[in-house]
Parts: sequence; structure tokens; C-alpha cells
Amino acid sequence: MIALLAGCSADVEPAAPAPSTAVPSASAASSAAAAATPSATGAAEAPACPDAAVLAAVAPSQGPGVQLTDPVCSGSWAVIGISGPTDGPVVQVFRYAGGAWQPADRAAVCEAGELPADLEPGVCQAG
Repeated sequence: MIALLAGCSADVEPAAPAPSTAVPSASAASSAAAAATPSATGAAEAPACPDAAVLAAVAPSQGPGVQLTDPVCSGSWAVIGISGPTDGPVVQVFRYAGGAWQPADRAAVCEAGELPADLEPGVCQAG
């Protein structure tokens, strides 16, 4: 004798679902297409804000004794401040793209207006 758990049956093969004759509405189809389409910026969802060491590892080479500020992030963008004995304070911009954080050209992203509004003043208007 086989004991069955509540809610289980002795059927070995699952029953096939009944065929659907319903035709999706135009709004349902457009909603599904919109859900499958990347955002207007084309950026994948960024991971959590990385720590300074992660960004420093992909930053342009820095001289000895540099100090990094804690990153500030917004969406797929991250910003750190870099200063050192031979370098004045520099704002370095990073963008999460292709599955990794990558340095971005500060002047180019400012000129193109690509940065989120919460980062733009501190990056584009910094000295």
C-alpha cells in the first residue's frame, strides 16, 4: 500500500493544460513588449554601489599615496574623488556597462548630459 501526502495524487504523468483559444489584446501585447524592451537609456540594472577599492582597480593608473573618497552612486553611475601627493583632487566617473564598472570621460558625459541629475552638479560643476 502506498501512502499519499495531502494534495498529492498517484498519477505519474501530469495532465496537459487545456488549449487556449483566447487572443491577447493589443494592450496586453504592447505591455509584454514594453516589459521585454530595455529602458530608454539601454542600461542594464546596475548592481549595488561598489566600494572605492573596486573602482580604484579599474580607474586610470594613479600615483603612490593616493586617497579615495567613498563612492557616490546613482543608477549605473558611480563617482569617487581621488587626491594624492602629486595629483590635486580629481573627480573620476564610472559607468556600469557590459557587466562591469568602467571609467568614463568626465568631460564627455557632462557635455552629453548623461549623468543623473543628483550627480551632475558635483561632477560637472566641480573644479
